[in-house]
Order: sequence, then structure tokens, then C-alpha cells
Amino acid sequence: MLQRLSDADFLVIALARFQRLAEWALDGAFATPSLRAHVNKFKSTVPHLTDLRDTQEHFDDYWSNVGKRQKKGEPQSGLGYGLNPTGAVVTYGGFTLITADAVAAAQELHRAIRRDVDPIACQDAHGGTETVIIRNP
Repeated sequence: MLQRLSDADFLVIALARFQRLAEWALDGAFATPSLRAHVNKFKSTVPHLTDLRDTQEHFDDYWSNVGKRQKKGEPQSGLGYGLNPTGAVVTYGGFTLITADAVAAAQELHRAIRRDVDPIACQDAHGGTETVIIRNP
């Protein structure tokens, strides 16, 4: 059980990074209407991803009631991990992430990125104006 809960914890981090990379891709030549639609669909499937990632990464602040959102009035809550037959559920206050849904959405977005970005990216193997520049990673 501990392994599955640790996996859920790391999955939140990986999904948040994946979302950030997809958003960065929308700043460049890769920003096709199709890719934009797929990124928006992913974000609508995991609307609390960034908040849960922030809570996990800064758990000591949130446990001490000095987290960034708490300073803006969010009440203190507990970070919860639960298991169901399809995976894990991560919660904090009103934020929820169902990992099975998140993974399915990430797989769909990944397929869209490969379909939409690969043909553009392979035209400029050495980096140029079509290259995604990651500012202040």
C-alpha cells in the first residue's frame, strides 16, 4: 500500500510537469488549434492538479497553516490519499485528483503532442525559431 501511495505522490509531480511542458509548447510554433484543444481538455480533466502539487511540495507550510493559498484565506485541511480498484485518489480540502482519470487524460494529450508537434519539430533538428524556449524553468 505504501508503494501505491508513494506512486500517487510522484504521479502528481510528473503530471504537473507534463502540464507545464504542454503549456510551454503553446507559446511557440507548436501551438496548433488541435494541440491547444487537447491541452485545455487535459486541464479540465485535472483542474486541481497545480493546487495539489503545490500543497504536496509545500506540505510543511500547509500543515503549519502558512501556505500561499492559506495566506489568502483558504482554511487548513488535511492532505489525503486513498486507494480504489482503478488507482489512487489524492485530496486536499476541496481539491481532488483521481489518478486513473488523470493518467488517461495525460495519455491522450501525449498522443496529441506526438501527432501535432513531431511533424513540426522534426523540420528543425538544430533549434531555431520553431524551437520551444523554456523561459525560467
